[in-house]
Amino acid sequence: SAPPPRWPAAMVEDMHWTPCGQQAKGASMAEEEVPELYQQHWTFSAEALTTVRQSAHTGAVQALRAAVSDGLVTVEQRRPAGGKERAASYPLPDQGCRLVLFYAQKLPELCGLCAAPSEVRWTAIVFYRRFFAVRSPLEFDPMVVMFAAMHLACKIEEVHEITLGRLLEAADFGADAALRGKVAACELPLLEA
Repeated sequence: SAPPPRWPAAMVEDMHWTPCGQQAKGASMAEEEVPELYQQHWTFSAEALTTVRQSAHTGAVQALRAAVSDGLVTVEQRRPAGGKERAASYPLPDQGCRLVLFYAQKLPELCGLCAAPSEVRWTAIVFYRRFFAVRSPLEFDPMVVMFAAMHLACKIEEVHEITLGRLLEAADFGADAALRGKVAACELPLLEA
């Protein structure tokens, strides 16, 4: 795919930058209109984002079905009261989006538990949201991705005092060695998204 377009120099010169956490000229981002020129340079339109998410969900369901049929994964079958065994059902895309949104809202709380600076918070949120724009929560556990996004954000923003161990301890997962391994394994896919 083609790389995203660069910001035109004239647009960058006209931008008004404010320090993190401060609002520009008394307006919140919800109140400001997004100029049409900015919208043209966004990576995804609303329609494209829906299409990409649907494609990621479809691919994940197909991969899960293949893994089940190959015997690599077992799925607990449910039997309704007095009924026949039903085939495995998978969450719908909107259900996955709600789960992703839940952990997206938990990410700033996690940053607060670790006393992470705002640069780490915003970088982690961008990593997390960008990842789930193109990947399905059926493929990757959103909680694991949340920790991986936070850990990578600390590395990128050079906040070395927040280690993976400290991050997991702050969220009461310090003794979970399996989670530590899952978070570490998730870093490369997160960077590739």
